[in-house]
Amino acid sequence: MDLLGCTTPCVGQVLDASIPSNDFELQDGAADSIFIAGGIGITPILSMIEQLESERRAWRLFYAARSPEAAAFCERLRDLDRGRGLVTFCFASERAERLDISAIVKAAGPATHLYCCGPARMIDAFVDAGQANPLSTIHYERFAAGDTPALEGGFTVHLTRTDRRIPVEPGKTILDALLDADVAVSYACSNGICGSCMTRVVSGIPDHRDDFLSEDEKRAGTSMLICCSGSKTPELVLDI
Repeated sequence: MDLLGCTTPCVGQVLDASIPSNDFELQDGAADSIFIAGGIGITPILSMIEQLESERRAWRLFYAARSPEAAAFCERLRDLDRGRGLVTFCFASERAERLDISAIVKAAGPATHLYCCGPARMIDAFVDAGQANPLSTIHYERFAAGDTPALEGGFTVHLTRTDRRIPVEPGKTILDALLDADVAVSYACSNGICGSCMTRVVSGIPDHRDDFLSEDEKRAGTSMLICCSGSKTPELVLDI
């Protein structure tokens, strides 16, 4: 309950707000950009294409959907294309083969930035195909977590700011254990996607299960997402 007696937001209550975070951001300065979208995954990509078009920067789009009727923004994309062949539609109802994501990625130049948003199988294929590309040129956004959360438990979380030790029991995430112990922490998606619960690791080895941190960040082991990741050591010391 706040000073106004509100347990939920109400008229007259002052709320803190921060600048929105963007985990799937268009990169400035790229000479060429390729987009791969699946179904409703076209939504964040469309605004990127419009931005590039307004800046007269090069782009191409490969858009997969079940059918033309199930695809969003087709007419808008055709208007942006203006007959230049920049948009390739791949409708499952019209062709037997799937979009060849591996071929698209391999054909891209080393300085080309590639973006993908769509179902899990599409994202997985995109990530696999981009292993040989510079890490800084591969961008994607998942609808859901690509890995299962760490629910093995059996370790302790040491909170440095209060010197508390919270056991994480089997079947629970670190976030679950902290909330059960009335520890106030930030979180949002609970799927390891948004980064809201990212926490600094003082010591211990995290078992990373998120899709937010880069591979280099995971190897460094200095931060983790507590909503889905666990521990490879009996104790994790966190800056909480």
